Amino acid sequence: MAKLSLSNTPCEWRDREAHTDEDEIKQFLNACYGGTGPNGESGIEVTGGTNFGNLDKLEKTKLLSTETLEYYAEQYSRNGMQGTCEFHFGVY
Repeated sequence: MAKLSLSNTPCEWRDREAHTDEDEIKQFLNACYGGTGPNGESGIEVTGGTNFGNLDKLEKTKLLSTETLEYYAEQYSRNGMQGTCEFHFGVY
């Protein structure tokens, strides 16, 4: 299970091409905005960063409408995650 955190060690996601898969981006954004699993699973933890093993288990966040989530996933998928989002998405 890959976890994302603020360190300088690259993870498997960094080795891939730009993150352009809309479903993966939706899952990541959903986790960023507080999506949780049915048993309280979290997609992002303060001490461990992004928990990729939980992203597909998360229920939709209440902070973003479906339309907003789809819009941003579509926009990010055009050129991939870049800048700060890429750092959080791709650092182990």
